[in-house]
Amino acid sequence: MLVLSGPSGCGKTAAIKLLAQEHKFDIIEWITPLDPVEDENKRVMRQGDRFEDHLIRATRYHTVLGTCSKQLLLIKDLPNVYQEDHKSFFSLLEKYFQIGREPIIFVCTEASNSRLVQTLFAPTIREKFGIDFINVNAVTQTAMKNVMKRVSGILNSIASDMLHISQQHIDETLSNSIGDVRSAMLNLIFISLRVPERWSKNECGVREETLGLLHGVGRVINPKRDPDNPCKFAHDPEEITGFFQSQAVIFVQFLQENYLNTIRTIEEATMASDILSLGDVLNSEWRDRNLGKVALLYCIRGLMLANEKPVSGWNPTRKPRDNYSNIRRCLAKAETEWYESMIKPVLKETNEVVDDNVEIFIEDD
Repeated sequence: MLVLSGPSGCGKTAAIKLLAQEHKFDIIEWITPLDPVEDENKRVMRQGDRFEDHLIRATRYHTVLGTCSKQLLLIKDLPNVYQEDHKSFFSLLEKYFQIGREPIIFVCTEASNSRLVQTLFAPTIREKFGIDFINVNAVTQTAMKNVMKRVSGILNSIASDMLHISQQHIDETLSNSIGDVRSAMLNLIFISLRVPERWSKNECGVREETLGLLHGVGRVINPKRDPDNPCKFAHDPEEITGFFQSQAVIFVQFLQENYLNTIRTIEEATMASDILSLGDVLNSEWRDRNLGKVALLYCIRGLMLANEKPVSGWNPTRKPRDNYSNIRRCLAKAETEWYESMIKPVLKETNEVVDDNVEIFIEDD
């Protein structure tokens, strides 16, 4: 059994599939079903039971679609039931080590379920069952650049009628990459697509330029105003928003880390912090995806308006610190304490009333 951990898009699953192909293993991947599944008695099965049934069947039967004699179990998405019921997962591990015959690999992404991994695959659990653990680092800029150069030559040769990747496209993609190979390759292909000449720019929505992440942050925290109309800017906030709609949360995090570099007065800093705080609230509302775009436009336009006279000078753009999970935990704790402060006084008053009634009843007796 192996646990493979690392950031999103660093090539964990691709590496496993490549090694399995070289060593002639058929991969059987578990995908958590969204719809309810019934057993032979027409009863709805729990996710944990369905997952256990999958592991048992995979160890007893071979897939008819495979070409190899050996099999490999790949788990990328653990059922949500194990987030609360840890003991069931540990008992499942014990059962699998007793009856399982095939190697199994758990692929875990650090950003999404790192807390779950630390709980289910704690050092004591790994030592008890002899589970191997490999942590894959994020892709460096040098490695990302080499990969893009190799892939660009292949894509330009086999799909020249659809796209053309130039060095400029590679440089623009690298300026926005954060160690995610998958996201960087998709962005590279997207910006390199050929647009038919019969389509005008207004019809297909092609922009005259592509804006990098750091360049976009600089335009927001150091806005250039129109001398004739101070309410207008040299760079339209809506156009800046259009460039970063797919990575709105990351762009807002960069603004939070760097906006104080160009703020001149405490009043402007207070206004900017209030704007970014409301932007965080809007981004945390997962029930409506459009609120992320609204939050991005609100933060960009609000910071540009709040910073009336930016401080001039060279300021290096800092990467946001990785403490947002701690902030979310602190907010959850603060919310719990607030609810307790509202509930406990009511319970205390109720207890006092009950005690008084008991005393009165005893005196009457």
